[in-house]
Amino acid sequence: MHRSVPTPPRLYPATHAPPAPAPAAGPAAGRRPAPGAHAQQYFGQNQVQYEQFEWKVMKTEHFDVHFYPSELDGAKIVARMAERSYARLSRLMGHTFRERKPIIVFASRGDFAQNNVTGDLGEGTGGVTDALHQRNMFFFGQDLAEVEHVMTHEMVHQFQYDIMFSGRGNATVASLSQSAPPLWFAEGMAEYLSLGPDHPATDAVIRAAALNVHQPRLVQITDSPDHYLPNRVG
Repeated sequence: MHRSVPTPPRLYPATHAPPAPAPAAGPAAGRRPAPGAHAQQYFGQNQVQYEQFEWKVMKTEHFDVHFYPSELDGAKIVARMAERSYARLSRLMGHTFRERKPIIVFASRGDFAQNNVTGDLGEGTGGVTDALHQRNMFFFGQDLAEVEHVMTHEMVHQFQYDIMFSGRGNATVASLSQSAPPLWFAEGMAEYLSLGPDHPATDAVIRAAALNVHQPRLVQITDSPDHYLPNRVG
């Protein structure tokens, strides 16, 4: 699933990445093909990768934080944030990881756009987690509060996938298609658990829908998620 930056929210089953790290970083490309394929067809061009990143790994109790040397300080901050968010989410969901999960950090939106996992998902996407390998990927684009929000949003997706696939971080496309929850559920949960119940943007969307008698029914947001804002409505 992927996490979008505040305006405009752009949501798509993701998760809600980067150039796959070098061998030491482990994961190879393998998320849903649609977004990446779209990016690679843009104006008939292939996915552009104009930098070669020297990937390093920082290990915490539950995560492998992948970063390159220029963002060492940021990686240390992410490592602390990740364990703090993990402790809270694990308690809320009553679930613990049986294996370490990858977190892949980019220093900028431009670096993030070069990823060879999903391709460039566009300016509206701040983070993504691929379901097949449960890689939580995002970039430092705003203040630390927003970085923690995006990382935690994507970590909720890691928990969702881990629960769906019984702790196995190497799902198949078939298993994903059979057990994937509705987008409003996946994104709504990720947004709620990363931000909490008091969120003015969500309140404004729901209030406007209610006042204009346009509040969608559950079947509508399940069958036509692209017509709504799943992270708000969910």
